[in-house]
Amino acid sequence: MLQILEGHTDWVNAVAFSPDGQLLASASDDYTIKLWDAATGTVRGTLEGHTLEVNAVAFSLDGQLLASASRDQTIKLWDAATNTMRGTLEGHTHWVNAVAFSFDGQLLASASRDNTIKLWDVTTGTMRDTLEGHTDWVNAVAFSLDGQLLASASDDHTIKLWDAATGKIIQIITSNVLIQRMSFFPNGSHLIIDRGVLTLDYFSFNASQVQLKSSSSSYLLIVDDWISWNKQDILWLPHDFRASCVATHDTRLIIGHKSGKVSFMKIDINHLLYKEWCRK
Repeated sequence: MLQILEGHTDWVNAVAFSPDGQLLASASDDYTIKLWDAATGTVRGTLEGHTLEVNAVAFSLDGQLLASASRDQTIKLWDAATNTMRGTLEGHTHWVNAVAFSFDGQLLASASRDNTIKLWDVTTGTMRDTLEGHTDWVNAVAFSLDGQLLASASDDHTIKLWDAATGKIIQIITSNVLIQRMSFFPNGSHLIIDRGVLTLDYFSFNASQVQLKSSSSSYLLIVDDWISWNKQDILWLPHDFRASCVATHDTRLIIGHKSGKVSFMKIDINHLLYKEWCRK
């Protein structure tokens, strides 16, 4: 099933599902964020307030808040139900590339081209900490499920694992690819990134280098213009459907495009399983 969502007038930089999968958010170079009904594909709201391109969006775990990050060096918090702005977080000195909520919703992490990560108190909007250590732009951040760890990925070809409470670096991991997005497995043993799955060994604190695994481990991914599932390339994306950004929710996939369009599709996993069984 494929549905094309139209409304943005410029490049779509980021897309995200709400945790319950009912809403989609898209961030664009047209300075806006759009909220879409995942069931119907209709626009639920257009969020305006940033003065430059919007680079990233993220929902809180309860789905009530949406955070957006922009080249205007700010993060904005929005009420996802009313589409109203709840606040503006200022402190970065360059573009803000990524945002992530802790799972309890108390903290927000932001990653910037100023080479830092900032931690914010979501309730008060105050800056809790500035994490320094990367030597190049920081592109992605993610909290572990228990909130104890924060991962960050940078153009300096490292992933850093931080103690979210103290702001101290727990481990530095070298990466053989540049990472633009990431999320933790529930048990914290892996990171799902935009090109596969990284196995972490921070429990033993012995690993100093992690190599990319091509396995998608039953997660939907887009790798080299292919939609991949369970180590299999299942759908090649024609030029007009190439992804500028992607988000997944179970078997649903949302893809942002340079054209300003957003593609929303549901992958029939049962059909794929049947085909795989027939080949055996």
